[in-house]
Amino acid sequence: MWRDEPLNIFNLYHPPNIGNLPGVFDNLLSGNTLLLGDLNAKHPAWGCSTQNQRGFDLLHSIDDSGFMIFNDGTPTHSSYSYNTSEALDLSIVSPTIFPICIWTVMKNIGSDHSPILIEIKKKQCTLLNRKKYWNFAKADWKAFGGLVDTLAESGILSSDLDTNWITFKHMLFKATKRTIPRGKVKLFNPYFTHNLPILLPLLQKRENLRLELKYSNTEQNRTEMNKVNAEIKRTYMLLRRKKWMDTCEGLDARSSDTKLWKLIKNISSEQPQIKRCNTILDSDGNIPIDEKAAADLLGEHYQKTSEWTYRPRLVNS
Repeated sequence: MWRDEPLNIFNLYHPPNIGNLPGVFDNLLSGNTLLLGDLNAKHPAWGCSTQNQRGFDLLHSIDDSGFMIFNDGTPTHSSYSYNTSEALDLSIVSPTIFPICIWTVMKNIGSDHSPILIEIKKKQCTLLNRKKYWNFAKADWKAFGGLVDTLAESGILSSDLDTNWITFKHMLFKATKRTIPRGKVKLFNPYFTHNLPILLPLLQKRENLRLELKYSNTEQNRTEMNKVNAEIKRTYMLLRRKKWMDTCEGLDARSSDTKLWKLIKNISSEQPQIKRCNTILDSDGNIPIDEKAAADLLGEHYQKTSEWTYRPRLVNS
């Protein structure tokens, strides 16, 4: 959130062999928004030596929306094979955020694209709350069903659908808190491969060669740079292979099924990139059109799974 409004951050990539930017791109240029990524759009306005039609269209979209570009001409991509340096990684921002941001191209960490740091120099009060989840694997479903039945039988229903829906939700939450434990989502601990001792000397050598190429762009220096790049890619490959071997060595007959299935799903290219949720769906997998339809679906579900007989008691007004 930023000033009581959502802060939208979009990470984008547009392949060079696909035509112009999609029409929905202009819809992203609104509100408090940061757009970051390699769009393969070239224009001298942000530091490219040439321009293409995509860069021309992008510049017009940015001007029409009133958005601004952080790029100051500093190259963000270097190809030492072709001896070129371009500003391909763009940082586009709404005018409300631009004045309080600092944009910096950082040192190379192994890729031909340089990392970019954007700092928002503005303090605001933020409520920190670690995410929690319902641990359904340890739920006492028998106790949950019995408690829901008991609460439903003792509850007083009225002729107002909205009031009954709220009452029913309170029953479910009350039963859930008593029978389903909760846990805290683990804090993410990033793993930065470029900080490993085996890579640091190579990356430092590459950085020294990059600085030297600025002043002495000779064939010998470019050849040496290509050799270092090849060695870095080879080292990354060996590290990934070692990490995979360590993962496999940690598996045995005592490994839990959950761990094994999670590993298989993560390496499966056919695994859909979606997460399971508790959204109410009908038998065809569609979302109900309104709250009444959702309430009917819940009623049908609990009528089938519960031993409680639904007998609404109306309150005389």
